[in-house]
Amino acid sequence: MSIIDVLAHAKIQHVQLFILDVEGAELLVLESIDFNAYHFDVIVIEANGQNFEPFFKSKPYKMIAIRGRNIWYQHHDFVPSEKPGVDMCFRGSWKTGIVPKRQRRYCT
Repeated sequence: MSIIDVLAHAKIQHVQLFILDVEGAELLVLESIDFNAYHFDVIVIEANGQNFEPFFKSKPYKMIAIRGRNIWYQHHDFVPSEKPGVDMCFRGSWKTGIVPKRQRRYCT
């Protein structure tokens, strides 16, 4: 079953965050997606040295970050928002108590 099969079955056309890590077959998965039919706000891809810029050149996405092995792409229509007064970190906010104390180790 492909990602498109899953999205079609669930009747989902808009995905806020799509994380793609398929051990080297990321480009094959991306090529199978009809980006006119499915909208992703942010796509995170485990790159492992792969170059996705040629693929995304014709798509409405821009690279916004490279973190470790991951490349982050953002749709040109997406506007990030942040709750005022909340200091965000990986897995949520710890300064306001949203993230339990035991998970604060994920924040940098």
